[in-house]
Amino acid sequence: MNRTRNERGFALLAALVVAAVMAVAATMILSTARDLLSGAQALRTSAAAQSAAEYGLNQTENEWANWAAMLPGEVLDLPDALVPDMAGAFYEASVLRTDDDSTGTLARSFLISVTGYDIGGGTKDLTLFVMNDYTLLAGLATSSAGTVRGDVDVHSGALVTGTDTHPPEWSGVCGPLGPDRPGITMNDTLLLDATGGSNIGVPPYQQVALNDSLLSYFGELAWDDLLALPHITVVGASPRDLVGCPVAVIAAELCGPNEIGPRYNADGTCDKTHEMNWGSNNPADACFDHFPIIEIQEEVDVNNCPGPGGLTGGCNGIFVLASDTTGGVRAGAELDVELNVDMRGPIFGRGCVEFQQGAQYHGSVFVDGTYDFGECNDDATLDIHDAGTRVGYSSCAIQRALMANGLGLPTLTFDLVRPIASRAWGEPVR
Repeated sequence: MNRTRNERGFALLAALVVAAVMAVAATMILSTARDLLSGAQALRTSAAAQSAAEYGLNQTENEWANWAAMLPGEVLDLPDALVPDMAGAFYEASVLRTDDDSTGTLARSFLISVTGYDIGGGTKDLTLFVMNDYTLLAGLATSSAGTVRGDVDVHSGALVTGTDTHPPEWSGVCGPLGPDRPGITMNDTLLLDATGGSNIGVPPYQQVALNDSLLSYFGELAWDDLLALPHITVVGASPRDLVGCPVAVIAAELCGPNEIGPRYNADGTCDKTHEMNWGSNNPADACFDHFPIIEIQEEVDVNNCPGPGGLTGGCNGIFVLASDTTGGVRAGAELDVELNVDMRGPIFGRGCVEFQQGAQYHGSVFVDGTYDFGECNDDATLDIHDAGTRVGYSSCAIQRALMANGLGLPTLTFDLVRPIASRAWGEPVR
């Protein structure tokens, strides 16, 4: 009897132990399942937030266009944006300009910070450090000191050079010098007369087939697109003579209608609407970054520009020689750059350009001489003469003119906060 009772007691104890073990096992299985489910959900959340952050980083890097407008130390918080094809996912981004502008060059550096959010509230932070310099959009139009379809005369002690040179006073705002360029690129080198002149470049001159198509584009902009941009129009005569306004007269705001010099608004800012405001050579002047697109019609002669008395004046811009094909006649314009002129910025167009009487020019000339104009009959398409006259390539003058008109794009290189595989971004270390 006792034996039977003991056996029953042992069986009951064994059953309780088994039940307890099974309960513990079930609890562990349920806990593990919950952990696996939570982990899977967290993994999905993390992946979605990561994707949102990556998308936001790429969008900010590739689509945001205001690189050149930010001041050193400035932070811009960009509007939150949804991520396409990811329900509820979005990102927020900010950009910090990190350089202090102490180099005085066109180089800039920025820190892009992005947080990606998924629909479940998960987040992911990514950052990108961007070194930003500028490239040109003008292509062939700014590839040589002079690019010409037509004849070229360099004589009487004048100089053409493709050696990259910064304009005087601008060494503190220009980046490193670029590679040396050809002196003259032209359709037919047999039309070059360099008797008594000097031609320097790599090479000094070269022959390239130039046609209407190539000469109708300023980089990616077609002729009509360039003139559709905001610009001023200077209507010539036979000819219209323009001169630089003396500094004292600029200060008194008494410059005449044919005097080139900065104009200012009542609050001291640069008046960029006046046809005779062609910027300033003085880095401290309100009009220093003003390089107007100037459409030249008929014939315009420029003398003594900037005006005497200091750096305040300027003779800077993107100069466009206008054309007229009324009645099937290809008519262009003429720009004469003459005594005591220091002109800066690219010249582009149809007609002819003359530099003489010791004029100094920094930029690049791109002109199609098959669009004739009465006065051009006596001159070469590009006519450079007289001792001391210099026409030289300047990447800085070209870059500043293009950037002032939204025609320069940033070239981006990357330094990583913390690299992840081969991607050009990093995760902040927490």
